[in-house]
Formats: sequence, C-alpha cells, structure tokens
Amino acid sequence: WNVPGVAVAIVYGDETVLLKGFGSRDIDANQPVTPDTLFAIGSSTKAFTATLLGMLADEGRLTWDKPVREQLPEFELFDKTTNDTITPLDLLTHISGLPAHDLVWAGSPLDREQLFARLKYLEPTASLRQKWQYNNLMYMSAGMLGQHVSGKSWEQFLRERLLDPLGMKTANTSVSQLAQAEDRALGYSLTAPAKAGAARLPKAAPYVNLDAIGPCGATNASVREMVPWLRLQLSNGTLDGKKYLDPTTFKKLHAPVAVVGEDESFPEAPYVMYAPGWFIQPYRGHKV
Repeated sequence: WNVPGVAVAIVYGDETVLLKGFGSRDIDANQPVTPDTLFAIGSSTKAFTATLLGMLADEGRLTWDKPVREQLPEFELFDKTTNDTITPLDLLTHISGLPAHDLVWAGSPLDREQLFARLKYLEPTASLRQKWQYNNLMYMSAGMLGQHVSGKSWEQFLRERLLDPLGMKTANTSVSQLAQAEDRALGYSLTAPAKAGAARLPKAAPYVNLDAIGPCGATNASVREMVPWLRLQLSNGTLDGKKYLDPTTFKKLHAPVAVVGEDESFPEAPYVMYAPGWFIQPYRGHKV
C-alpha cells in the first residue's frame, strides 16, 4: 500500500500482546516508527469528543434528546425546523441534513468561534435525520456545546477528563505541538507516476492545521498511549477500577443510530452504520 510507516497495538482481553512500530516515520532522515511515535489520529478524535459529552450527560449537565439551542443558545442553523429540533445525539451521528461544507474550514483563516457563527449560512441538502452525511462542523459544534456546558475549552476538558487520566501525556491537539515533538511521523502523499506502470512514491506532505475544528479530528497520539483508550472501550467504560462512563451511556455511544450504507466490496461486512463517534459494522456475526 506504499505506507511509509505504521504503529500497531493488539490488545487481547486486558493484555497488550503486540506493541510495535514498522517502517519509517521520516523516510529521508531514515527514522523508524516506534510505539511512541506521534501520529495524527484524525477522526478517531470524534469518539473522544462524544465521550466528553457522555460524561456531561452522566453528570446531568447535558441532555441527549433536548434541542441543542436550549443548551447552547448561540447555536444557529440555516433551516429553522432543524435549528429548533436538532439534538446533541444528532450532532454526533452526521444526520443534521448538512453536507460536508468542508471548504468553509479547509485552509481557512477563520477560528472556531468564527466558523461557529457562520453555520447559519450553510444550506442543508436533506432534512434532519433523513440521511447520513459526514460533517466535521457538527462535531466542532459538539465541542462548542461541551465548552459552554463545562466552562472549559474542548482542549482543556479533553486533557483533564481523558488524556491525563488515561496516561496519554504526550498526546496533544495541535499540529504546532506535533511539530515540536521529537518522535513524530511526517505526513505523506503519493506522487503521480513518472510514466505508465511506474510506482507511485511517498512524498512528504505538510501537516494540516485543524485547530479551528479540533473536536472533529485534531488529536495526535502514539499507539502506546492509545492502548488505555482501547482497553477502556473493551471494558465498558471502566478502566483499572475507575469508572469513566455510566454503563448505559457507554452503551449509547456504541449503539448504531444511522445507516451509512452497504459495502459490496466486502461480503463478510455487508453494511456500515454509525454510532456517536464510531463506525459500526458486522463481520461474520461479530460487532466491529
């Protein structure tokens, strides 16, 4: 697949049976991937954001099925019906009716507050809960909701409630922090082939700044520090005697809400669904 480097952890039961880096984190400098190499984990961040809202729900400070506007009055969308009825659960499951609208934030100088203020100008292509359409801005909005309810920025709340308690000390939420780390993976794209049949070679690519929409995908972490997060998912929200989520809330975060579609290329995993922050798929009768 022409991937320069990858870090892998395998957890069986509660035991880490593999923790290893393969390949290079920097091809030109010939630097290897290690279990401590920081990678941009991208939209795996979404499950962290959903968990933070789950914690607020457990504390009675957030209600899943209550309109967002009743909990965050500044929230405003183009469609009035959607605006008055969309819930936190809708924000987390890509059923707002809005298409991606990624050009609003990609490469934009706008900060999070400015993007949030412009949501009201973005037109939907479906009604609320009609269809699944991936939308990073709704996850940014979920982060803004968490900030309003908790009184702390998404970055601070994430650090205090998940990253530090899970021992994810080197994990961070900004490419500026990532760039300062010694053990970090560069991003790569594949070059166009020089001639027909020639191999496409990896070429170093600049980091993409996701600070403005951080709650949807700005986390950087090592595979070693992702192991406790994985173990937390395997133990129903409790880890090493500490309860992070109520069992009913944990179950809600792993319960499919929307149908993404069929996947005809893999007959053994025939369809894909979406839970708050997680893609859910059956594989030979097992839930993945």
